[in-house]
Amino acid sequence: MFNKFIIDNFDFQRAIIRDSIVFEPFIVSDNDLISLQTALDTALIRPDDPLLVFTINTTTLCLNLVNMIYHHVAQGVADDTAWMVSFCVVCNAGMLFSPMVHDKIYHFADGGFYNAMTLLTDKETRSVWNHITGHCLHGVHCGYQLNHLGAPLQKTALQVLGENPSAMFANSQLASDILAELQTDNAERLNPDLQLSPRALSTLQLSDDRLPRFDMGLGIWTPTTQRFYPYRKIILENAILDSLDGRKILIYVSPVGVAPEAIYTTATRFEWFRDILKLDNGQVIREGVLYDADGGVVIAERPQQLFQRWYSFTLLFANCEVYK
Repeated sequence: MFNKFIIDNFDFQRAIIRDSIVFEPFIVSDNDLISLQTALDTALIRPDDPLLVFTINTTTLCLNLVNMIYHHVAQGVADDTAWMVSFCVVCNAGMLFSPMVHDKIYHFADGGFYNAMTLLTDKETRSVWNHITGHCLHGVHCGYQLNHLGAPLQKTALQVLGENPSAMFANSQLASDILAELQTDNAERLNPDLQLSPRALSTLQLSDDRLPRFDMGLGIWTPTTQRFYPYRKIILENAILDSLDGRKILIYVSPVGVAPEAIYTTATRFEWFRDILKLDNGQVIREGVLYDADGGVVIAERPQQLFQRWYSFTLLFANCEVYK
């Protein structure tokens, strides 16, 4: 699915490898899970807080994105399926994997920094893994590929509840001083003029200068097409209709959302009516939720997508397209 050069050209000398686990991952137990509605009602989160959202079988799970800036990794079991989510605040991307390695559950954590992105390590062997592709880059399991379970979406609690009132929230509790630092990091998370230390920047090797390296955008991929939609172009109209492998897709930014999203659609035109996006197939998007002509919630079909920085997408897909 991703470009093999990430494995073949891994430069250990360029990487920052940690000697110990600095940021403890969030190991999610049943006691940490509450309904998303309860989390809102008890002020554990606010309606506009950013969440990482994903589905395991029939269970929709939400992680506090700001807390994940600290943890980098969350891991648990849902519907008898082991899962692991990574997140990197610098590239603003993360992925959902099975943590099974040779039929055994491994335990992952932040292990360093490479190509201006988080590196994962497993606590069992301290091998080094790419946090988006799931490829093992160095160590005992070099060349092994974690099973990819999907890409978490970045949504607000309000959006998630509109689509799935039974969604569950994994409650991670951090000290107040750590939370204060995380809020500062979150404020810089989407800054296109991101500043990295010289040592962190030295881990990045990028030759594709079609866009500024830290530009934000929505990266979309299928087995045959990989395309990057610069955020600044999406927000010009707050929606784009495009074609992807012969199908129409709609990329939009909801007024209550925290990230652009892409869905497949049969619509050929759209118009904004105040904060409502009206499509000519009778569907509307209101408060970030897709409804049909009768007012029923529609669970949209989506291409694979990540709201991330340009450098991280082009390192994954070296020959990707850029939307013009």
